[in-house]
Amino acid sequence: MTNTSSTRSAATDGTAPQSPDDPDAQRIAQYTHQVLDALEIRNGAGRSEVMLTSRGPVLVECAARLGGGQVPEINLRCLGTSQVDLPALAAVEPDEFHRLPETAYRLLERPRHVSLINPRDGGLVPSHEAMAVVRELPSYAHTVMAHPEGHPLPRTIDVVTSPGFVYLVSDDPDQIAADYARLRQLEQDGLYSRVLVR
Repeated sequence: MTNTSSTRSAATDGTAPQSPDDPDAQRIAQYTHQVLDALEIRNGAGRSEVMLTSRGPVLVECAARLGGGQVPEINLRCLGTSQVDLPALAAVEPDEFHRLPETAYRLLERPRHVSLINPRDGGLVPSHEAMAVVRELPSYAHTVMAHPEGHPLPRTIDVVTSPGFVYLVSDDPDQIAADYARLRQLEQDGLYSRVLVR
């Protein structure tokens, strides 16, 4: 996955998977495997953050756990597998697991995980009805909110203060880009206010 930082806050703007045959993705995968070996994480999941810099890959963090903020059914739909299924397969069918290629995923569809950003102080988690305008986006696939509807929201300054996230999925990168821009405009227009300007 690649991260993009928002210019409006310290929150992660979103993530999108790289093709497994992308040279940068291969460099990061090779480096991450070396990190996992060095930390002796050999069984189960490993969740790592790696930055690709001009000097090469640099480790931000690594832990022996599943990554958070994932939706397994979206991963299955778009990548053909998920970080929930692979450890289960390794435990139940180890021979089948070991027959998988080193990089087990492939891009069947292109997902974009978009972190929601409340651009101003105050606000509320939108109601199901208010979120209909987001669900109408052509590439919309899934929403996870951090709190129930009506819950007070601070201005988003980091991951903890993000209202939640949305998955956009499409084979058309232009559609994802257009829907992403529309989602950000909805946030600016008051998605987290009591009155949404449509």
